Amino acid sequence: MPKTARNDSAGIYHIVVSGYQNCPVFLKDTDKTAYISRIWSYRKETQILVYAYLIEDNTAHLVLETTSKGQMADFMKRLGISYSRYFRNHYAVDRIRIFRDRYISEKITDRRKLIRLVQMLHRDRKGHFRRFSSYREYFRLDPQIDTKTILDETRFGFSGALFPSSEDGILREKPERGAFSDEEVRQKLERAREKIREKDPLIGEEECLMGAVRSLLQDRRISVRQLSRASGLSKSKVDRMRQIFS
Repeated sequence: MPKTARNDSAGIYHIVVSGYQNCPVFLKDTDKTAYISRIWSYRKETQILVYAYLIEDNTAHLVLETTSKGQMADFMKRLGISYSRYFRNHYAVDRIRIFRDRYISEKITDRRKLIRLVQMLHRDRKGHFRRFSSYREYFRLDPQIDTKTILDETRFGFSGALFPSSEDGILREKPERGAFSDEEVRQKLERAREKIREKDPLIGEEECLMGAVRSLLQDRRISVRQLSRASGLSKSKVDRMRQIFS
């Protein structure tokens, strides 16, 4: 039966890769971390956007966004060849096929479906984090994948990317607290920066800004969005800082 052409147009996709004839391809924890490290590496080389992943014993799930035709095929080819070479060398096997010859790709056009998929990859049915998933990347200030889109899309920061949400709450806007105007927040931020400069005149501009933002994060009357607008930092970055420092 002839193979049909795979959809490789720009868009967001759920990719599923399985072992050949259902054979396990990730036998040890080190194999899973080896595959993950290759995801990070080839993501940068191909400029593809990686939103989430989950590595299981026989299957790998990835949520990707492509910006040009052929980009996904290039990424998956590099990833598959590199890991297959690692697997053959590490386990001294000589079989030609390590993975099934074709990965499964499903295009995702619905925002709610995208968020639910990311949540399912990060947590199991009991609510536990899946160890070899991308959930840790959503806690980092310098993630190895592209977390900003999902964090901004959910409007709930970490909880939207990692925890199941109600049907009507996944994409709901966070209400502004309204205790201060944007101008008042900008003034507070500038005063905080001045205090930091007084203590350390040689401090760098970026370090000074981050310190000022951290100090204002203690005031829960100031929203993440307001601090993002006042500082010029992304909302997801300010949200991560609040989770870490407050």
